[in-house]
Amino acid sequence: MSFTLPQNPNFAVELNPDNTLCICEYLGGAQVMTIPEKIGKYTVTEIAAHFCEDMDNMISVVMPDTIREIGKDAFFACQDLRSIKISKGLEEIPESFCQLTNVSEINIPDSVHTIGESAFRNCTRLNTVNLGNGVKNIGRWAFINCHIKEIHLGPNVENIEYKEGCFLMNPSLKKFMVDRDNPFFRDINGVLFSKDGKTLIRFPEKMMDSSGKSLLTYYAVPRCTRNIAEEAFNGCSLYDIKMHKNIEEIKPCVSIEFVYDEGTHIICPKGSVAEKFAKKYNINVKNEDS
Repeated sequence: MSFTLPQNPNFAVELNPDNTLCICEYLGGAQVMTIPEKIGKYTVTEIAAHFCEDMDNMISVVMPDTIREIGKDAFFACQDLRSIKISKGLEEIPESFCQLTNVSEINIPDSVHTIGESAFRNCTRLNTVNLGNGVKNIGRWAFINCHIKEIHLGPNVENIEYKEGCFLMNPSLKKFMVDRDNPFFRDINGVLFSKDGKTLIRFPEKMMDSSGKSLLTYYAVPRCTRNIAEEAFNGCSLYDIKMHKNIEEIKPCVSIEFVYDEGTHIICPKGSVAEKFAKKYNINVKNEDS
């Protein structure tokens, strides 16, 4: 059962077995909420699930580096929330952490190894994400429907739920950049691939042409590629995708808009896997030997 301490009655708390505090509810009304490192003699190490869910008027949160754990939905649907300073002691960004908020920039410290499901989902003003080097796992829908401009993946990222759309619906996304020491992923000219280049994972929705002034409308899949992942081209600006004869498997990788736009084509050799894919999904084909 939660209670308040006279040293800071703005927070309802619970005492953990190790004599640290979990803050369960914010009882104050400040627009800038600063979570204390200590209340009385007790160190604050945890934020409970649903801590500030649906809270209005709060525009900023600053948490101390003593916070080690945060429950799911902690800042869910705090629609006035614009910034969060995350603890450098945190190991996991929880499920739906600040979904449906107006945060514009997130700095994820090196201590964090996992970004949970829907953590930043529908943060439509989120344009800058700085992932710490400790991040290993990015959950499904983690960054769906944001406005991130660039995604930089560090050396330790090993699991991305790309089949579940963790980077879908980012209409401002221009490129992926992957640390060269990452053993699982790489970028090829701003496009996200598996390390060996055999699987094309995600094409940025707002990738620019070589001039940097216009959207890229034509893309030739690299010769090293053998597989194209689900959702790989969803939402992108391409009119023509050239696919070579050595591609072995193509998952459902294009959006409905691409399929029903009569100006779009898949350019590929006759009898290829790419041609069969295009015919299956009623996409226009241009046959070209390669």
